[in-house]
Amino acid sequence: MNKNKHIVVEGSLGDEMYVEDPDLGGYTAFFKDFPQMVTQGETIEEAQENLWKLTYDVFQYLLKTHKNFDITNIKNVGKN
Repeated sequence: MNKNKHIVVEGSLGDEMYVEDPDLGGYTAFFKDFPQMVTQGETIEEAQENLWKLTYDVFQYLLKTHKNFDITNIKNVGKN
C-alpha cells in the first residue's frame, strides 16, 4: 500500500491541496476551505489550472443562478 503525497500551496483563496496518486498517477486538487470543489490533473500544474477553471465556473454559476449573490461580500476567504 503506497502512501499518497500531499502538497499544500498557499493561494489567493486559501490553501490549495494536491494529493498524488502513486498507483494511478496524477493529482487530485481542492481548496482546504472548499473541499467540495474537487478536480484532477496529470501534473500539479495541470491540476492547479483545472482547480482555477473550476473555481471560475462555480462563481459564474452562482452569479447567473443566484440573483442576490454578491461576490463583493467575499472577503479574506481562507484567512482567519
